[in-house]
Amino acid sequence: MNKIGDELIRWYRENKRDLPWRRVHDPYEIWISEVVLQQTRVTQGITYYHNFLKKFPNIFTLAEAETEEVYKIWQGLGYYSRARNLHQAAKFIVEKYAGSFPDEYAKLLEIKGVGHYIAAAIASIAFAQPYPAIDGNAYRLFTRLFGIELKLGSSALKKEVLRIVSGIIPQKSPGDFNQAVMDFASIVCTPKSPDCINCPLSGYCFALSNNRQTDFPVKPLKRKPKDRFINYYLFSDGKKLLIRKRKSGDIWENLYDFPNTESSNAEQPRFYDLVSENHPCGYTVKFVSEIIRHQLTHQTLFVTFSEIGCNILPKIEDFHAESLKHLGNLPWPRLITRYLEKRDKEQSTANY
Repeated sequence: MNKIGDELIRWYRENKRDLPWRRVHDPYEIWISEVVLQQTRVTQGITYYHNFLKKFPNIFTLAEAETEEVYKIWQGLGYYSRARNLHQAAKFIVEKYAGSFPDEYAKLLEIKGVGHYIAAAIASIAFAQPYPAIDGNAYRLFTRLFGIELKLGSSALKKEVLRIVSGIIPQKSPGDFNQAVMDFASIVCTPKSPDCINCPLSGYCFALSNNRQTDFPVKPLKRKPKDRFINYYLFSDGKKLLIRKRKSGDIWENLYDFPNTESSNAEQPRFYDLVSENHPCGYTVKFVSEIIRHQLTHQTLFVTFSEIGCNILPKIEDFHAESLKHLGNLPWPRLITRYLEKRDKEQSTANY
């Protein structure tokens, strides 16, 4: 099996992608890159990686930052628990280790949001320790190579692939090996139409020899996303809007949104469910958007935006008035940001 490791490293040194985090061995920058790349395409991740390090060039600036600053720079990347964990972890490392990353794998696992994959990536790349960094790319590559028919996500598969890769990863250059697996699976052993003809591991591959490349990894049955129907209301007196910071227990924790109602179907928006119809200044419905479909991992959102004019803003629990000029400084869900950007563009065009 050591020949597989040698082939992967040889291929990587000849074909590796030129990525900014490949040029550093600083555990802080490696950590940021790995967290950014979770559930994110590399092309999108590069921009966020640079922006994040420009705003927070070291762990001390991140630890000292306000939560909203971290969320704002993360805006649009999704999975905001990653940003929250980064912020909490930075404070932990500064307090417990005086800002220096621990160089022990077990201690890395104590850091908020750092699981086995990220701990192994930091340990191998920053500290040259032979810990396998196993993610979805690794599962695809090694289940094909060795014909492992255990279901993706199962503890049995995790144990088996860890056992196999632990016997392959070299004591020297473990960081190159882990990055080789990532690049090789992204470029050669792709999810669809793998380049088996040019694959240097073709002679070892169970899936290729049995013409079963698309059978691996074995995927569990997909859970059908839940449908949610949300109507947002932009109550405005021309200078301010009603907004709130979302709490924990649902999507978009600690991001901002507007008053809203939720229903079991795409019914007509009813903002009177939130406020009194006897409001002293009354309400003017200025605009109601078409239904906007927004896909999350386990939820499909069907959203409308209603713009409601009023001379005096209504009082709604948990919501406060915010100046229109300050909205851009706050972290919002990408869905709302896109709506606001489109709204501003349309208004600018109309005024022009």
